[in-house]
Parts: sequence; structure tokens; C-alpha cells
Amino acid sequence: MRARAAAAAAIAVACGAMLAFDRWAAPDAVPDFDHVWFAARAMLEGRDPYALIGPGREYPWPWPLYYPLTAPASLLPLAPLPIEAARLLFVCAPAALLAFLLSRDGFARLALFASGAFLMAVKTAQWGPLILCGLLVPWIGLFIAAKPNLGLGALAGARSAGSVLRMVAGASAVLVVSIVLQPSWPARWLAVVAGAPQPLSIVTLTGGPLLLLSMLRWRRWDARLLLACALVPQTGSAVGTLPLLLVPRTFRSLLVMGILSYVPAFLAPRAGESMESWARRENLAALLAVYLPMLWLVLREPNRGPAPPWLERVVSRWPSWIRGEPGLAVDPVSLDDPPTARDRVVSSAS
Repeated sequence: MRARAAAAAAIAVACGAMLAFDRWAAPDAVPDFDHVWFAARAMLEGRDPYALIGPGREYPWPWPLYYPLTAPASLLPLAPLPIEAARLLFVCAPAALLAFLLSRDGFARLALFASGAFLMAVKTAQWGPLILCGLLVPWIGLFIAAKPNLGLGALAGARSAGSVLRMVAGASAVLVVSIVLQPSWPARWLAVVAGAPQPLSIVTLTGGPLLLLSMLRWRRWDARLLLACALVPQTGSAVGTLPLLLVPRTFRSLLVMGILSYVPAFLAPRAGESMESWARRENLAALLAVYLPMLWLVLREPNRGPAPPWLERVVSRWPSWIRGEPGLAVDPVSLDDPPTARDRVVSSAS
């Protein structure tokens, strides 16, 4: 436990140092977190964030506030803090928690923190690490309400119906808080996103339909996670590949996938390039470098996992190659094929 806590603290300090250095080296590159923090403060003051954020407005962000108001609502505890302290907590606390969770069965999975997807999440102060924590501790899944496209992937990757219910309950609580504070925000948000660049699904790109083959492993949580992340629309998928780094089950495969995640993570926009064009290039890079290799990893594994009794009755007449085999869920943070004693308890309870 002391070693795990020390590793988590070291990673949190490293993330804080990286964030501070990036702010010093590129002060004009404002992290994504900052305008959502401003929106949270505006909510506490009873003001409309959608009217305050955007080009030429009180908060001169290059774009309007495209997030649903559930995103700033989830940050309300950080809103009273100065922006520097709030940003640091938003980045370092999830990193420390994630490191502690991933090291439960050893330190091999800490290779995830050297991946391009994670470093980009730190650099831009994005939601990926929090949503990844929600996959491992479902009550933290309330943050799926802040980033619904990544949140749907996290829901699909939940290991049990109980995990899904806890994640949905937390997200629903955030939604209720946002509506209590500003009841009419859904209409204002829909008006804003109607004029936003239309996001793309990875599966719609050339070669993307191959990811539908993950349905052949429908019993596995990692196959469902991969498919959901491929189907949800995204304007840029560099940080969106972070949850997929739970799929590799050996240190070597995780290290390789972490290195490949640098390809979309540091694909810079070209001079004068539109957001739509850049997002398409980034998504295509993510497809080739991350999604298709992840598909290969998933298809190598047997179609074995738990399913509700009613679903078992439905699939009992299917051919064996698609029906698969009932079995215990393999823990997302375990590198070993055999389930641990905790897995047996969780599986039997669900």
C-alpha cells in the first residue's frame, strides 16, 4: 500500500510539474478546463455561461461553450478556487487516483501514464482520466455526464449491471443539479451545438466498419468499450483513446499501444486548416494507430463473459461461434487471465 501511494503521489507531482511547465512555455495555449471552470463560476452567480463564453464575449474563448451544462455543474466544488489551484486539482487528483487503482495487481499498468493519450489529457486538462477512474470505481462515473460521448463508451465498458446503475445514478444527480440551477439550459445548449462543427464517428471513416467485428466478442467488456468509442461522434479522438488503454492485458502490449497513441495525440492542425478537416485527420490517425490494433487484441480473446439470464435464453439458439461461453468477467485492472477472488465475488453478486 505504501508503494502504491508513493507511486500515485509521484505521478500526481509529475503531472503538476508538466502542467506548470506547459503553461510557462506556452501561456497562450489555454487548457480546455479553464472555460468550463469559468462556466461553473457563472452558474454559481446565476449567469448564463452560453451567453458569456465565445469570441468577443466576457470569456474570449475561440468557440462557444459546446459542453452541456452538466460539465460545469460537475466542477462546482472547484469553482470558488483560483483557476491555478482548480486546474491543478482537476489534473493531479484523478491522475493520483488512477495510478493507485491501476497498481492494485502490480505496477505494469502504470505504463499508461507514458502514453500520448494521457500526456495530451494532462496538457489540455481534459476529462479522460476522470472518466477512466469512473470505469474502475463506478460512483466516480458521475463525470460521464460532463462528456457524454466518452461517457457512453464508459457505460458500455462497465463490468456489470450494478456498475451501470451506479454510473447512471451519479450522472443523473449532476443533471438534476444543473437543471435546478438553470432550468432552461438544455434548449440553449441545443441552439449552440446546432451550429457547431459536425463530429465524426470513427466507424464512418475508411476502414472504420472493420471495428464492427468487435461484436463477435459481445460478451467481453473490452469489446463493448471499443465498439462504443468507435460509434460515438467525436470532434477529435486523441484524448478519447485513453479509455481504450485498459484493453491491453500485458505490459508489452500496453507499452506498444501507449506509444501508438502518440500518433493522433500530437497531430497538429495545419496552417489555415478548419476544425472539421483537422478532426477528420486526427480521427483517421486514431483509427489506424489505435483502434484497429485494439480490435486485433480483442479478437484474439475468446468470446467469454457474463450475461443476464434473459439474454442467455435469447442467445441459446445462436450458433456457437457467435453465442460464446458464459463466464466470469476479467477485472479491467488485472493483467492475469484467471479472475481474482474479488472477481468471483463481484461476478456472483451481479
